[in-house]
Amino acid sequence: MTQKLLFLTSILTLIFTDVWAQIGFREFQIGNGAAQIDTTTFDSRASGWGDFDGDGWLDLYVANFGNPNEVYLNDANPDPLTGAITFTNNSTASQADLNGNSVAVAIADYDNDGFDDIFVVTQNESHKLYRSLGNGTFLDVSGTALSLNENATSAAWGDFNNDGFVDLVVGTLNGPVHVFQNLAGTGFSDVAVAVGITGNKGVQSVTITDLNQDNRLDIYLVKGSPNDATNEIFINTSDPITGGFSFQQQNAFYGAIGSSATNLGAEFSDLDNDGDYDLYLATDGQNEFLRNLSTSFVNETGVTGIGFSGKTVGVSLVDIDQNGFDDVFILNEGANPYIWFYDGTSFTNKFSDLLGSFGYSSPTGETSLAHADYDNDGDVDFFITVNGSENMLIRNECLSNQKPSKGNDQVNIIFCGLENWLGVNLQGTQSNFRGIGARVVFKTQAGDWVREVTGGGNPGSQSSHRIEIGFGSNVPDVDTIKVFWPSGIVQSVSNTPTNQIITIVEDDCPNRFVDVTEEVGLGIPSDGTGFGAAWGDYDNDGDLDIANIKNGDFFLYSNDGDGTFTTIPSSVTGIIPVGGTTRKASVFCDFNNDGLLDVLLGKNIFIHQGMTSSPIYQMIPFNSYIDPLGNPGGFDGPTVAVSVLDYDKDTFLDFYVAGASLSDDNLFHNSGPMAPDSSLMFYDRAVSLNLVQNNQLDWFTHSVTCVDFDGDGWVDIYAGHDNHGGQRNMMFKNNGLNAVGQSNPFSEVAVQLGINHNNTWSSAFGDYDNDGLVDIFISSTNFFSFSIYNTLYKHQVFAGDHFFTDVATTAGVSGPIPTKTWESGWADYDNDGWLDIFVGQTDNPSHLYHNEQNGTFTDVAQLLSIPSYINQVTDVSWADYDNDGLLDVYVSTQLGANRLLRNQICNNNNYIKLNLIGSASNRSAIGSRVKLYVNGMIQYREVIGGMGRSMESLEVEFGLGQSVTIDSLVVLWPSGTYELFYDGQVAINGTTTLVETGCVPSIEVSPQEIEFLNGVPGDSDSTQMIIKNDGPCYVSIHDIYVENSVINNVTTFSNKTFVMEPFSSDTLMVYYTHIYNNVNTKIKVIYNGIIPVEIPFEANFNPVSVSENGSVIPEKYELRQNFPNPFNPTTTIAFDLPKSGFTKLSVFNIQGQLVKELINSSLEADYHKVTWDGTDSAGRKVSSGIYLYKLQSNEFVQTNKMIMLK
Repeated sequence: MTQKLLFLTSILTLIFTDVWAQIGFREFQIGNGAAQIDTTTFDSRASGWGDFDGDGWLDLYVANFGNPNEVYLNDANPDPLTGAITFTNNSTASQADLNGNSVAVAIADYDNDGFDDIFVVTQNESHKLYRSLGNGTFLDVSGTALSLNENATSAAWGDFNNDGFVDLVVGTLNGPVHVFQNLAGTGFSDVAVAVGITGNKGVQSVTITDLNQDNRLDIYLVKGSPNDATNEIFINTSDPITGGFSFQQQNAFYGAIGSSATNLGAEFSDLDNDGDYDLYLATDGQNEFLRNLSTSFVNETGVTGIGFSGKTVGVSLVDIDQNGFDDVFILNEGANPYIWFYDGTSFTNKFSDLLGSFGYSSPTGETSLAHADYDNDGDVDFFITVNGSENMLIRNECLSNQKPSKGNDQVNIIFCGLENWLGVNLQGTQSNFRGIGARVVFKTQAGDWVREVTGGGNPGSQSSHRIEIGFGSNVPDVDTIKVFWPSGIVQSVSNTPTNQIITIVEDDCPNRFVDVTEEVGLGIPSDGTGFGAAWGDYDNDGDLDIANIKNGDFFLYSNDGDGTFTTIPSSVTGIIPVGGTTRKASVFCDFNNDGLLDVLLGKNIFIHQGMTSSPIYQMIPFNSYIDPLGNPGGFDGPTVAVSVLDYDKDTFLDFYVAGASLSDDNLFHNSGPMAPDSSLMFYDRAVSLNLVQNNQLDWFTHSVTCVDFDGDGWVDIYAGHDNHGGQRNMMFKNNGLNAVGQSNPFSEVAVQLGINHNNTWSSAFGDYDNDGLVDIFISSTNFFSFSIYNTLYKHQVFAGDHFFTDVATTAGVSGPIPTKTWESGWADYDNDGWLDIFVGQTDNPSHLYHNEQNGTFTDVAQLLSIPSYINQVTDVSWADYDNDGLLDVYVSTQLGANRLLRNQICNNNNYIKLNLIGSASNRSAIGSRVKLYVNGMIQYREVIGGMGRSMESLEVEFGLGQSVTIDSLVVLWPSGTYELFYDGQVAINGTTTLVETGCVPSIEVSPQEIEFLNGVPGDSDSTQMIIKNDGPCYVSIHDIYVENSVINNVTTFSNKTFVMEPFSSDTLMVYYTHIYNNVNTKIKVIYNGIIPVEIPFEANFNPVSVSENGSVIPEKYELRQNFPNPFNPTTTIAFDLPKSGFTKLSVFNIQGQLVKELINSSLEADYHKVTWDGTDSAGRKVSSGIYLYKLQSNEFVQTNKMIMLK
């Protein structure tokens, strides 16, 4: 056995010798002497890391009990071979060498001058605050407020009111907790009682974290007094607008948070990488690990195996091995430390591998632990203070080109060197200088990481403010670093290479939504209920104006173009509503296609007569409305919501009216201008088109949205109902026109789609997940039921069938229960390319949910200073009224004035805005669908003529993130025409007007007859079918099929849905299996032309001979754009060869490296097509990104670009 072990050791030695030359192994080295740290034995109680002289290298402060404190300045002199660092003992010269009873340290730049300052907690003598002068010396600025003589234990810094200056919390063992408010760097005031933290607490340690991630720092008190052993969570309930701050104790909400007379300290970190902060509790007994489940903590000490029974005096939760998961280092008095490495699944104690084999022996007097990357090599190092023995500076090293220096022959090597990492320093401008309290999200292809800058609390000691994060070996760079600053600024940094230390400086701008209602002149009365906000450029001056209903009266405000508005009185507009008891909706649209926006107000239609007319608008007479029986006279009852659509594609806008209570809904068809005076007539088609579902039930319709939910080009109708007696929501599917051009009856499909919600007050449609399908947010209200909440219906398609699934809870937008939500609206407020949503509440402050691009949302209303008085919201309408590229939001309210919130977020993302004008479609282009291909994804928008009970701008907005180009933009006009635009044809960071060309495509198909004659029964034959687009229009092929369904089952086509550019052709393969004899039918090609193309199709049996159709030879070489693009999982590349010859078609990545050869052979002159399945030459799936495909044939060479999505 001994011989076998020796033989194995020899083999491993050979293997490791080779490996060490390439990577390395991780060791902890205790290097006090080498680093010139004093080895004198003191009673050291705590330490803290900070950059006292602003040179970018971390310095060290050591707090001693009964001896002078020590200041070590980092010499910033890494050894060129080993990287080792030395320090200079500057204690005496520093003037911060307090000789007293120091027990804890908290470090921060309290005055924002760029140099870290030191707060020293003392026991039964005055605390000290040392202000750094930037040259290694300090000034005692303790003052009266901080110079308290008490049995204090710990302190921590945090900016609790987000005013840009860090405040200070000090805990005592038998006295009160102090909350010292920073008076803008000039002094401090104890406000503990005023903010809600009262009484004697018996505090052993103070930890600061933003537990609920609402951008307000919370306080966790670790208590270990026999008289008060229950730890406490104080949630910050401050109002960021007023600048004051307050706290509420919320132990009951968060559940188990530790209750032991032996509690000593705590540390928060996202150990499980799920986005929230977990808790490790150190005790003089049994330690606890509490996993954060967002709404409560659960004790998983036993499950994880990271408990310890003894006295733990220090905790560090940090990624020691840079594998992407924080590890757990606990320092124990009188026992060896535990260093649990976490791999995402389990914890393994690596103490013996890292310290035990290198001379560490428990000195029995350990007092504290603090970590920092003092040598700037990317991994965290540690400092341990000891009572009665030497302190220990532990350097974390990844050694290469040498063997491990272990003192035994065990092979327990921790390999390293392939891991990627980042060190991130934050530098606040609006926030405190060190960014304490900032939440930082790292987004990579391998996943997301969340880290936080903390201000102390590991009990008594201060770790570095720098974020040290590892990503394992699979992340060469970070796609996005998103910083949520305490100021509310959200800042993104893109494409950051790993393995470096970076500094992110806060954008120097405000980051908030600002209530500018009075400032811009929107003096809407504060009494009465507001409804029906609608944006539109009624005077065609290029600026969006706004209409609104307040207390039943109509208000129109003209945008002056300078950020202000002018009230246009009804005597000028002529818009004076008549009749009806309730008017809760208004819409801008062009009913007569004259280029001037008309107004639909409740039950009244006002036609624009021209800006020189007096009045500007004229209401059409009531006898212009014809009821289902053909009788004129208007329509009765209240109007709760309206939405405009062209349901029959006759180019004239129709409208759906949502009644309430006892009123039926109506669908009014627009006749278009009629002779002799071009007047309009509106006919109620609700009954004839199957829109009246149950005459026995009252409607109680609260909202309506007309949208093409299934993307078939026909606008559908979604009516949201409140449940007053069995009512539910209804989706009326538009079935298009019949053979004689008349509308088919609508089908009610809400149940089969899974969207038959009730208790609906509003519905908002938008593609929040960028999958090209419109999703639905339902605003719900029930004042009695606890089972009602907001709903987010995710739209999905399986095997051609559409269905919706409620994901509100997992997405984080379900709201409080019972919910009281009246209105909502989608918008990409930060131009990152993902739709966010504003949700207006009734009794609570409103929400602004930011799309996290992973199916979840974060409420940033407080973060972005949405005023808490924005409640009782009755409609929500987004528009860029000031043309700065950022969408602003207008909200109407039931009580108080309506409000305009100007978007003033810090944002450097790019955008495009489109102004669509229909020609073959209705001029307002309502019902147009737009797809944007950019950043490797697809964004989808639809022009909607009223959503819920309000109307957003008819402009189409897309955020581009950091991209300065687009790949392509597709406009699908209501007429069915299809137009494609490329980069350079659409203005970046501006508005582009796109006028429908009215281009009606036509195609030719050859051969003019498809024949499979004299076939062999059971055999399959094939032939080519060539589609030519000889015109200037884009052609969208929707479907190809055989008219006879039986024959269609034995016939297949190589491609049935694709897009053809102007003056192009495509070659398809038709495959037919001979089962039926004497076939005589037709092949239909459905496309965006006026009528389908029909081709005779014949087939018969005859086993003697087979006739094949000849192919048409192309006139020139051409490499076509792949379709679809972007694509996932496959795409088709077509190319034309006018001459036979050796041909190569190859795919390369963006670096020019060959990915796969699709064709490498001789080909005949013909139309060719090949499909790429997104794999490389080894059959492995490639990653998302930009790829190039290159065609070489004879003398022809051409390269195109395509995008792969994941």
